[in-house]
Amino acid sequence: MTDESTPKNQPTGNYEVGWCRPPKSGQWQKGQSGNPKGRRKQRLITDLAEAYHEAGLEIVRIPIRGKMRRMTLRQAVAFKAYFDAALGDPSARREVNRIEEVYAQRHPVEQEIVCELVFPEEEGRQAKVLEQNRRYVEEWKKLQGLSDDGSSE
Repeated sequence: MTDESTPKNQPTGNYEVGWCRPPKSGQWQKGQSGNPKGRRKQRLITDLAEAYHEAGLEIVRIPIRGKMRRMTLRQAVAFKAYFDAALGDPSARREVNRIEEVYAQRHPVEQEIVCELVFPEEEGRQAKVLEQNRRYVEEWKKLQGLSDDGSSE
């Protein structure tokens, strides 16, 4: 049994270095940190555009046609905009066209490929959507100052 007057982790012998008495040269100096570099501080984002950029790089899982797909938030926003535009939302179409114009200015294309997607379950809506698309293209051409053949007036 131990002597109750001596606390548990206290040295019992009469020596300078040993159990519970590390050498003075190995001890931290007063005010000195054991981790001088410390934990890296997280960088604060002060620019709103940079904050949007950082947020857009976040990876998310989104259900698309019954399957979970991994993509960045940017890709998810673009996918949703195109999906809404395809369903006939006028504001989504304007936004998609605006983004596509910016992209086309940055990346010129030799020729434009046009394709039409038709889903069998939407045959009843197909004629209405095609008519909306035709009117939309005509309106866009008027706004751009183009004739029916695509040349400038």
